[in-house]
Amino acid sequence: MKNKVYSLYEVKEAKTIKELITQTSIENKAKAFFYTKRKEVMSVTYEHFFNDINNFGTALYAMNLRNTKIAVLGSNSYQWILSYFSIVMGGNTVVPLDKELSAKELSTIIQESKCKAIIYDDNYSDVIEEIKKQNTHLEKYMNMNEEEVYIEKGKQCTDARKEFIHCKINPSDLASIVYTSGTTGKSKGVMLTHYNIVSNAIDASKFVEFSDTAMLVLPLHHMFSIVASLLVPLTQGVPIYINTSLKRLQNDFKIAKPQNMALVPLFVENLHKKIWDGIKEQNKTTLVKTLIVISNCLLKVGIDLRRVLFKKILSVFGGNLDLLICGGAMLDEKYIKEFRAFGINLLNGYGITECSPVVSVNRNNHYKDGSVGQVLPGFDIKIDSTGEILVKGNSVMKGYYNNDNETNLVFKDDWFKTGDLGYIDKESFLYITGRVKNLIILANGKNVSPEELEIKLMTISGIKEVLVYSDKSKILAQIYPDHEYMSEEGIEDVEGYLKEQIDIFNKNIASYKQISSIKLRDTEFNKTTTKKIKRKVSNQ
Repeated sequence: MKNKVYSLYEVKEAKTIKELITQTSIENKAKAFFYTKRKEVMSVTYEHFFNDINNFGTALYAMNLRNTKIAVLGSNSYQWILSYFSIVMGGNTVVPLDKELSAKELSTIIQESKCKAIIYDDNYSDVIEEIKKQNTHLEKYMNMNEEEVYIEKGKQCTDARKEFIHCKINPSDLASIVYTSGTTGKSKGVMLTHYNIVSNAIDASKFVEFSDTAMLVLPLHHMFSIVASLLVPLTQGVPIYINTSLKRLQNDFKIAKPQNMALVPLFVENLHKKIWDGIKEQNKTTLVKTLIVISNCLLKVGIDLRRVLFKKILSVFGGNLDLLICGGAMLDEKYIKEFRAFGINLLNGYGITECSPVVSVNRNNHYKDGSVGQVLPGFDIKIDSTGEILVKGNSVMKGYYNNDNETNLVFKDDWFKTGDLGYIDKESFLYITGRVKNLIILANGKNVSPEELEIKLMTISGIKEVLVYSDKSKILAQIYPDHEYMSEEGIEDVEGYLKEQIDIFNKNIASYKQISSIKLRDTEFNKTTTKKIKRKVSNQ
């Protein structure tokens, strides 16, 4: 199908996570849902998964864990997913914890969210011991690696099982409190209801269609992973292969042969680099670039030979990958165009945890490079006079947990203030240009988005990381050089080379946006757990 407007995909409606899981499990009873690797690849059917939820959830009820909050800490696994759904389908609230946080930070979240219990995996036993010392008032500590014990316990508790299965969930009930990890300031607990999360997954499924196995890669404590890598495939009856570690990713590609993945820009950039490193090692850079030109010309006349011409490249990902969904930060168009040239459709989207999280996304066969797609049907959107994106709709959070002041600050009447800057074109495609709090306002009144400049600067060979900021109405750039590139190209005067590149860069942009000077770093920038650069400027 050509790139054009077409009808939304048909998706069965649901209003709670319990309703969604129940109806999908019944419809796909014997179908394989999860694949994951322990000592060997294991497969779990929808029916098996549904029964495990009911049994594990019953065990929670038997331990008097009802109408309370339960934290989950661990790496991606079937056990993590089972814990999540066993909590929310019994009317409890799940608090997914970022496994990269320190024991002290985790303890603070546990205390602030008033969790009564925590479910964790073996890899974090040491962290759990530290948390126990922090006086978090947790009553129950459960090791998710002992899930079979809890499942068996649930099978024996007949009365509790009936109560769990017949527990009534309302769409407005609180399903999850997700703590954000912003680039500045203290994290806040985003309160998301059952309907917030389910409506987001269903609306996203109306926009993007998966045809085969999904590979779950992103950490499950992020809402983007929960919705795009878990609930959307589940809604569409698509099997999911769980990658439990990035170290196993290459091997998992060979086993799973995924058709689709949801990623953040850093993952996309790393995959892109891996492709071209492999091409360079085989001394085939010129050949591949020539084939891309030929392939693109053939596509214009309706001849698609990409999966033949670039078969070896696609085999790196198992051979079937043809769809990537990317969200979380701004993404350079070059990645979209090059992945498409190889036969992989890279659809950029936009989301924010407070919106459960997907707000917009390009569609399989209706997209615009450089945009983050069109807004999902469950949202209304407008751009205010400052350029900030405001939204309202089914997936917008209830507010920040126990933080009315911060909640009031981000709502303007019924509209949620995203904190992101952008615009909408004549065909209703949304474009993100930066963050309100990062906007540089010059003495002449001009506004400059540092993110817009950063994404352009990142196309310069030799720049690995960059942060743009202002000082006394001058625009400066702090750069962490790509030393591997410099070494390969025999560049000894790194600063001199980068200054030359910045001079060339400045000639192609408006004068008020030009970089006045650069500062080189010896180390990478400090980052959040989602790998976004913390914008506080320091010398190193």
